[in-house]
Amino acid sequence: NLLRDHGYPEARVSLAEDRLHDRAVRIRYQALPGPPAVFGPIQIAGNTSVSDAVIRRELAYRPGESFRRSVVVESQRRLFNLELFDFVNIEALPVGEAGAEPGTVPTRVTVVEGDHRKILFSGGYGTEEKFRVEGTWRHVNFYGGARVLNARAKWSSLDQGLEADILQP
Repeated sequence: NLLRDHGYPEARVSLAEDRLHDRAVRIRYQALPGPPAVFGPIQIAGNTSVSDAVIRRELAYRPGESFRRSVVVESQRRLFNLELFDFVNIEALPVGEAGAEPGTVPTRVTVVEGDHRKILFSGGYGTEEKFRVEGTWRHVNFYGGARVLNARAKWSSLDQGLEADILQP
């Protein structure tokens, strides 16, 4: 993984074991980095209402940058944190696959979109507030671009109100 995080996506480690005597064994590790590579073309699959531009915007890498496994993992985390997707997977394809130039690693971003609208209701009873109710409506990807609209209403004997906000990423 250290080599894969420094531009060598095809790094391999081999293990050799030599028995020295009854209670001793020598273990040798040999790391073969393979050729260095850069990120290549990006394929996006599975999105229906979320644009490719939104997905590309959240990626922590661009074609032509040195390959690093850690930025692939970071990109996957960023996409999942948008709350637009139930599933996100980014896989590095073999070097030079899918018509990419030698020395480039194409990637495939696969997503499964989740429900963009969420409703939450809650209620309770307390000695000071008496009965209380609250409702929240959340819409992710509001008018596209991964915007988030939150609308909240609450009522109790102490506090009543409406609140709305929009988050523009």
